[in-house]
Amino acid sequence: MNEVLEQLIQMIRSAWRFRWWALGVAWLSSIAGWGLVATQKDLYEATARVYVNTASQLRMLLDDQIVEPNVEDQLRLVREALLGRPQLERIARETGLAEGVVGNEAMQMLVDQLAARIQIISGSDLAPPRWGVQRTDDTYTILYHHNERDMAVSVVTKLLNVFVEDTIGGKRTSSQAAGDFLLRQIREYEQRLRFAEEALAAFNQRNFERLPSMQGGYFQRLQTSIEELENARQRLRLAQSRLNSIEQQIRGEVPRAGASGQSDPTSIEARIQENEARLDDLRLRYTENHPDVIAAREIVDQLRARQARELAELQELGGQAPSSNNPVLQALQIARNEVQMEIATLQADVRDREGRVERLRSLLTEGPEVEAELAQLNRDYEVIQAHYRSLLNSLEREKLSREVLESESIDFRIINPPTAGLGPVAPNRTLLLMIVLVGSLGLGAGVAWLLSQIKGVYQDPTSLELATQLPVLGSITRFLTADQRSIHIRSYIQFAGATIGLLIANVVIIGIEVVGPGIRALV
Repeated sequence: MNEVLEQLIQMIRSAWRFRWWALGVAWLSSIAGWGLVATQKDLYEATARVYVNTASQLRMLLDDQIVEPNVEDQLRLVREALLGRPQLERIARETGLAEGVVGNEAMQMLVDQLAARIQIISGSDLAPPRWGVQRTDDTYTILYHHNERDMAVSVVTKLLNVFVEDTIGGKRTSSQAAGDFLLRQIREYEQRLRFAEEALAAFNQRNFERLPSMQGGYFQRLQTSIEELENARQRLRLAQSRLNSIEQQIRGEVPRAGASGQSDPTSIEARIQENEARLDDLRLRYTENHPDVIAAREIVDQLRARQARELAELQELGGQAPSSNNPVLQALQIARNEVQMEIATLQADVRDREGRVERLRSLLTEGPEVEAELAQLNRDYEVIQAHYRSLLNSLEREKLSREVLESESIDFRIINPPTAGLGPVAPNRTLLLMIVLVGSLGLGAGVAWLLSQIKGVYQDPTSLELATQLPVLGSITRFLTADQRSIHIRSYIQFAGATIGLLIANVVIIGIEVVGPGIRALV
């Protein structure tokens, strides 16, 4: 510790030899610093605060039916756009900052200076919203610094107007752009949907017989047709079995006649006689064109025709007498007729189903391909139709959203209009003058130390011995005469006076800046 202190003392003693150089440098640097501080131009700060409220009662009521615009993002976008070159050039020209500026490089320098001096601060930047809570209001502060107070206020005023106009205009432009985009997409999807419908219709016309029906796909229809064919054949076999049973019963039944030679009242002959008697009675009372006469005559004709058919069938099968009036035989004949009609119907149905099965089997290789192609066409059509409907819904929401935006605007309230303080906000000359004082003293001390290093001396025998690594045999002390001592004292007094003068000069300059008109008034 003692060694370090001794080295420090030696360094100070070595630099003390160049104290007048240090003082001169301190004076010169102070004077230069005063001039530099005095020539600094005043900088005025113009500010404006605007309150933005994006809450809307109508939008809250139509929350699910409209697209809620993100006005906060729009405001941030406008804030960033204000600091872009096009907007800054526009503001510079409209406020007069660009007067006398010629060339792209000069304009770029002006725009860079303008961007460096403009600040747009949002309240949400200082206090971010809580998680899950959407802000519906915010406060924006616009600041600008310039050497002229009126120009600073003019620039802030222009920035505020552009901020409000571009936010509202950007909101409408964004909504209009979204509507135009949706219209273009809808027209495109309309054309694609029309092409898909035409392709599906043409495919259905080409493959009408191969298309799936309500019964399902190709293999399901084939399986169903085969099962229905087997059921129809089973029904036909059952009907033929019933017919064979009835014919056997008819062959074993003997026709009989009534004992009195009269017809059985239940037979067809008895019914014919009864209706002929009724017809004769009606002819006695009415003409041949009377409705009752015509009806009775038609009944008789039908009964005679039926009797003739049954007698012919009996003769063909059993050779029985045509005058048979056996009721059991007549019932069997009626049942046989009904079964024969059923068999004929079933045979036609079986033939039809066999043809259908054969047609389906002939399409064994084409059917699945047709179904796959149809499924693909339907899938493409459904996808395009779903997108088309979604675009239509989006367009309706966009129209409603646009109407809401046009009916309700963002609430801009100017809290503080563009103003600037009477005094400049920069530079802080008092602080700069203090820095000049400290810097000049430090610079002088640094010069003295540098000279002491260039023109170094040994202050005592110990430092000489350490430097040369040789023993010092002795030292001679210098004694000053009275005149020499008086010269040294005067020199110290002069140095102290010059130093005190430097301090007083700096204090006076700082005092003029603090309580007086300012150092700039002295220039």
